[in-house]
Amino acid sequence: MASKRRTGARVGLLLLAGALTSSAWLMAGESGERETLASARVSRCTPVEVRAVHGGELPANARLARIENGKVPCMHVEEMTIASCEFSTSSEALSGKWLEGPEGQFALVGQAVSRDGKPGGDWIVAARVEGGESAYCSEPTGMDTAGRVSPGVELANICVIEDVLQQWNAMSIYGSGTLVNVATMEVCSLNNPATRPHPDGAELVRSYSSNGGDVDDIFCYTGWGAGLNDINGTERDETTNYLTGERYCHWIVSSGFEVPGAKRPATKSLPAPGIVNVKSLVVWRPVNPNVNIAN
Repeated sequence: MASKRRTGARVGLLLLAGALTSSAWLMAGESGERETLASARVSRCTPVEVRAVHGGELPANARLARIENGKVPCMHVEEMTIASCEFSTSSEALSGKWLEGPEGQFALVGQAVSRDGKPGGDWIVAARVEGGESAYCSEPTGMDTAGRVSPGVELANICVIEDVLQQWNAMSIYGSGTLVNVATMEVCSLNNPATRPHPDGAELVRSYSSNGGDVDDIFCYTGWGAGLNDINGTERDETTNYLTGERYCHWIVSSGFEVPGAKRPATKSLPAPGIVNVKSLVVWRPVNPNVNIAN
């Protein structure tokens, strides 16, 4: 019964928050809450006119990295080191989703590639943001008169920047709640409720011993706040729809480059399909689109 009351309360809060638009949310509540996003570190993006999309649809405001001389900046999904990855726009050897605009060619940030440009590697396309530069993004639906961005899907133009390898959320520092992404899968980790509780108070569903012993050392959570691993860094509700608003969009920055933020255990991408390292904690890391975590 306690679990049902708790779930109902979180659903109510989620519906209330989701009903507010980004601008309305900034104006809601007392003065401290109105200034929450103004106080937090945020990531903004500069819209790019979409002339043609290749490799599949892109949502409005999807973050982009410029393709220069057949290469894009990329970040390792675990080590967070920065490199330059090949990115082929050839239909015969396509590296991933990309678009053409007046400013040039751009690849979708967060998609997995290898250093030689093959899709599904253990690097992800990253956006350069050093020196105060903003990432590019696909134009909002209101600008896209030709219907080249996905209808009904518009991501946030402003997102919260999270602290890498930390368990807390940036907005929590300003008194604004916890992760509410609804995980449809178990997220197992070293987060022991007795010693290292789950950082977002997710529901514990089971535990087990990693070495077959009598003492459980791996703990599995699901549902509200259990984890997040989305290529757009955005939380979803219980119907898997994206939540609307800046506070539900998460990015991380490392060495002057940004990628979608994922709150997850560590992983190993290769060999495919990759695995979750359950002997690690749930913290903010780069998204890993190769491994299914949370959703």
